[in-house]
Amino acid sequence: MHDYCLIRQGVYFMELVQSHELAKDKVYEFCFVVASLKIRGATGMFIRPIAIV
Repeated sequence: MHDYCLIRQGVYFMELVQSHELAKDKVYEFCFVVASLKIRGATGMFIRPIAIV
């Protein structure tokens, strides 16, 4: 499933995204950008989630 979703469809599974600061500031709408490494064939990597308010 990971292989199909990530590599073939470009769908990321994200765990432990720390969004509590956004919720504390009552920010409920934002542009969410994921900066990832370009590693061919990888199914797990570090990402940098960015919320643009």
